[in-house]
Amino acid sequence: MNFWDKIQQDVKKNIEDVLADVKKRGSAVSKKIGDLTEEGKKQLKVFNINMKVQEELAKLGGHVYDLSENKNVNPFTNKKVAAIISKIKRFESQINRLETTSAKKTKTTRSKKAGNKPAKRK
Repeated sequence: MNFWDKIQQDVKKNIEDVLADVKKRGSAVSKKIGDLTEEGKKQLKVFNINMKVQEELAKLGGHVYDLSENKNVNPFTNKKVAAIISKIKRFESQINRLETTSAKKTKTTRSKKAGNKPAKRK
């Protein structure tokens, strides 16, 4: 094997190695983009639920204020107030569930990354 053949063979091998590495990293990037998309969807859901909570809190404040005119009435015994509080608690549990699943997935992804580091090339 002459010098030129050896160079061609080395170049071809290096190109194949680079292409294999690009394919491998490309699939990892694709998975990461999918994960980020899912995380964005969850954050949007949490935001929308938070907006609903804001609306319900405003209603709650209005009802409590209206009931405050009558000093003999406990606002927490009012059915409308109790219904609004119940609704807010449901929203709160939905937010907690979404944030918990998001935190678990993030923790799992980070632990997987630690074990899959490729060896450094010289």
